[in-house]
Amino acid sequence: MQKYMEIYLDERQLARFDAFLNNESIIMFTDKASRYVSTRNILIGGVYNLIVEKVQNSYNIKIDPNINIPNTYAKFIDVIKLVNNGNLSLAAYPIYTDMMNHFAENLQDYYGDYLEDGEE
Repeated sequence: MQKYMEIYLDERQLARFDAFLNNESIIMFTDKASRYVSTRNILIGGVYNLIVEKVQNSYNIKIDPNINIPNTYAKFIDVIKLVNNGNLSLAAYPIYTDMMNHFAENLQDYYGDYLEDGEE
């Protein structure tokens, strides 16, 4: 999932979210300083903060809702939802939905690759 996110992110799509996050003072830093926010880094960081929950006979993979973006008061989940779902002024860029669907549709292949790698 980490490689998928790094490979398939479209910088043209991210530019509008970068502009929004950096022009609207949406993200507050813990030291009150102002810095550039990279939507790309936030989306990739979100993949590193996935958790797995067992629900009856299935598993749910989701972003840990309790993890803040480093040195900020903002949570990964909130910014990722903004990108994935959009808002009244920004059209959605459903990269997380696309990623999860890709892995759900190809789970058997990835599991087979995992088993093969373990035999070597």
